[in-house]
This record gives sequence, C-alpha cells and structure tokens, in this order.
Amino acid sequence: MSELAHIRSAYDAIEGPRDGAIASAREALLGEIARGTSSGRSRTRRRTLAAVALASLVGALLVAPALGLGDRLLDLIGKQQRPPEVYSPVWSPDGRSIAYLSIRTGHEIRVMNADGTGERTIARNAFEPAWSPDGRWIAFSSYRDSEIHVVGADGRGKHRLTRNARADFGPVWSPDGRRVVSTGGRSAGNWNLYVMNADGSGERLLTRRGQMPVWAPDGRRIAFLSRRDGTWAIWLIGVDGTGLRRLAGGVLLDVPAWSPDWQKLAFMRPHAGAFGIYVVNPDGSGERRLTRAPGHYNGPVWSPDGRRIAFDSLRNGNLEIYVMNADGSGQRNLTRSPGFDSNPLWSPDGRRITFLSNRDGTVEVYVMNADGSGQRRLTAPGR
Repeated sequence: MSELAHIRSAYDAIEGPRDGAIASAREALLGEIARGTSSGRSRTRRRTLAAVALASLVGALLVAPALGLGDRLLDLIGKQQRPPEVYSPVWSPDGRSIAYLSIRTGHEIRVMNADGTGERTIARNAFEPAWSPDGRWIAFSSYRDSEIHVVGADGRGKHRLTRNARADFGPVWSPDGRRVVSTGGRSAGNWNLYVMNADGSGERLLTRRGQMPVWAPDGRRIAFLSRRDGTWAIWLIGVDGTGLRRLAGGVLLDVPAWSPDWQKLAFMRPHAGAFGIYVVNPDGSGERRLTRAPGHYNGPVWSPDGRRIAFDSLRNGNLEIYVMNADGSGQRNLTRSPGFDSNPLWSPDGRRITFLSNRDGTVEVYVMNADGSGQRRLTAPGR
C-alpha cells in the first residue's frame, strides 16, 4: 500500500467509525517506518514518507480527534486549510520551558521559554519529544533510523539509546528518570513494549502486543493499550513483567492518564454514538463515566493536584477546551474561540495550560491561565 493510500485509509476511518479503524491506519503507517533496516535510498525514502504520513494522520486527529467527525475534517480539506505545522507541546519539569515538534522546515524538536521567547532547535528528523524528570534531557523517536535518541535540553550531547533491527518509538521516562519504556516491533500490528536503563543498557522485553505505555506515578507499574483479546483495552503490568491485568475494554486508541496519586486512570470510550471520558481504579473496579452531556470528549489530562481534569470537546459544535472537577462536576469552557482548540496540557504548577489552536489561521501553540484568562500565542507561522 502506498503512503498516500495509508493517509486515505486514515481519513476513511475518521469519516466512517469502525472499531479499530484508526488503530489499523496508525499501525499501517508505523509499519512503513518499521519495514526494512537497510540504508538504501529507497528504503530511507519510504520510512521518511511514512513518518510524514504519520504526522499527517496525527494532524488530522488534532483537528478532528474523535471518530465520526468526517464531515468536519472533509470540510477543512475542501477549504484547503493548511495542515498543522506544530505538534506535541510538552512542559519541562520546572515549568520554565516548552518543547514541541515543528514541521515547518523539517521534523524538528524545538525548545522555547514558557513565554515563547528564546526558541531554538535541538534535534532534527525527530518526533515524540519527552522530557526527563530532572529536565536535563529530551528523549525522542527518530524517523531517520527508527531508533530512540536523547539530547540535552540545550541541544548538546545527542546520542542514540537503541540499536535494534526493529523500529523503536514512543519513549516514556520512569518517574525517577532511571528507565525508559518504549514501543518496538518489526511489522504493523506486532508492537511490543521494552524497558531499558536511561543510558540504553539492560533493554528487555516487558510484554508482547502492547503500545502507548504510561508509567504510574509510583514508578512500579505501567498502563498500556493492547488488542490481545480482540478489542482495544487498557492493561496494567508491573515493571518487572508480573501482575498483568486487564482494566477496561472497548477503549479508544489514546494514551490513558494516571491521576497524580495513582489511584485512578482516565480514558476515552464510545457511548451512545459519541465519546465520553471515564475513570477506573488500578484494580479494575470503580469504573464510571464523568461526561454526561451529549457530544464528543477527548484527551483527558489531570491537573498536578489531581483535583481537576482538562479535556477538549465538540459538545457545543466547536472544538473547545474544558475543565471539570475530578468527579465530573463543574464542567466549563475555557477557550470560547471561533477556531479549533485542542490538546490541553497543565503546567507543572497547575497555574497554566498549553494547547493547540488554529484561531489565527494556522495551528500554533498557545498558553492560558488555568481559569481560561490570558490566552496568547507562543509560536508563529514562518518562525
């Protein structure tokens, strides 16, 4: 299948909701990255194009994050709106800097001060930036060699962690910064989870048929998504590979979110033709739906104190960012803009939220106070 066909299959999946359709499209794209490890020009070009296609898929989901939104996505395509050029803004642990992915001139990881000044490029041919807990390093996936790399927050000391025949991507640091979990595999639909030391040594298979891992704040367990029993579900496993447990099934292909006290996980699931936000206890008990009003809900993220959850939603006909109490009460719209606003992320002190918005014509990184005031753009076209 060609790269363009992969993108089309992703669009088709968004236009017509089918169980696992987005997952299949994503895995097909990642499969292109994984296919072949030789340094020949045709193989390198295929992996590069596949990575661009993957970014296109992610960009489509940023604009239309829930299945069944094909009319809105196709409307955007029909108007020839520019595709997103920035992705994945992430706060540094001290809240002073923000890293993000830019594809304006190439796949670059850039770091800027929290006020948008001092922007600099620290890595190229990269995606999925992840800060180390001490703020000294940023791990990332490379579409040039399909390996995991790290680079200093100042752009120095870049080095490779993995050296495998398979594709490795999606690095996630342990809370103490001593280990990294990532996804790897040789073919689409056959992804496994691997754990290694922060210097790349001691790599071992954690579990087969898993992806989108996220460490529990206590550092002892990892939640991940798997379709090992025929449907997408959240699973939990100990860092030593023991205690595998299925927590919740029928979920959407999105990273589950641990509460800061590691007593709950928030996730997305279809309900009555839409998509709601749910929580579940780590032992699989206490599952309940937090969002009740009609409409699509997406991307729940906990505030650092665990008292609130931010998310984006189309409940009022436009993609906006909302916040609610941890029990689902007190839901309110923070952005109220005519553009699409999505992908909220709390600052470490809980006082600010970064998000993506196309309100000024192109998708850019914005920041606002936690109450929705003080909204302003941090990145700009052509920069």
